[in-house]
Amino acid sequence: MLTELLVEDPESMDDACLIADCLKDGTPVFVRLPQGDEESAVRIFDFLRGVALGLEGRFERLGRMTYLCTPKEIRVSDLRGVQDEAES
Repeated sequence: MLTELLVEDPESMDDACLIADCLKDGTPVFVRLPQGDEESAVRIFDFLRGVALGLEGRFERLGRMTYLCTPKEIRVSDLRGVQDEAES
């Protein structure tokens, strides 16, 4: 059962590494990427997406610069049911 969902605003790769550790431990993370520094945002995005997919998890876009990173054990669904891989 899901007991925790972290909300993070990473500003550096050090922050991204801490988020990756949470994913490895099975904790989903809502990520808001930095708005002002596009280069950092792209690096953090690429890293976290790679970590999530490498752990067979998911990396879902929720809005502009906001993502939900989930480990393999967490199913992502909406009111209509579980999202299809092709929809992500």
